[in-house]
Amino acid sequence: MDLTFIKQIVSYIGMFIPFIKRRIYSKENFLKDIKITTGQSYAIDCYRSSNPPILRIWLQLINLSPYLDVEIDTVTIRQLSIKADSHPCIFQEKDKKLGEKFGRKSVGSVLVTFELSSKQIEMINSIKQLINVEANLWATIFIESSLYKKEKLDVHLESIPCRIS
Repeated sequence: MDLTFIKQIVSYIGMFIPFIKRRIYSKENFLKDIKITTGQSYAIDCYRSSNPPILRIWLQLINLSPYLDVEIDTVTIRQLSIKADSHPCIFQEKDKKLGEKFGRKSVGSVLVTFELSSKQIEMINSIKQLINVEANLWATIFIESSLYKKEKLDVHLESIPCRIS
């Protein structure tokens, strides 16, 4: 047989393998196998007195997929609001590029850190009750795997324990 013919056959088979994999393990099943929760006892930390002032968000990714490793490409905080007397909205439409990788059937934590502006510090300082503070988080998390690229997970977490210091 001609070597060129064999290379073409191998090329065609290589084109069909991802199609076959997608038929066996659909995108919907893959996305169901990825869970995002809060990762720490205080999943949101506001450090007003640090230089610069920062906000840290701990998220936990649970990859239940038996077939695919996962990479968190980008986290977009659509809205973060602190449930206090005035319910200040701290962040809207803020992106953070991560590139964190998780193996199949694994659990891991992700730390997302943002600098706080003076306006955000002012809003946090207006909170009178700093004990037992909770927050609500709406985020979009873009994940990738060897089979599915730039898939979007919408996350809504309520009553997240928040520490302000």
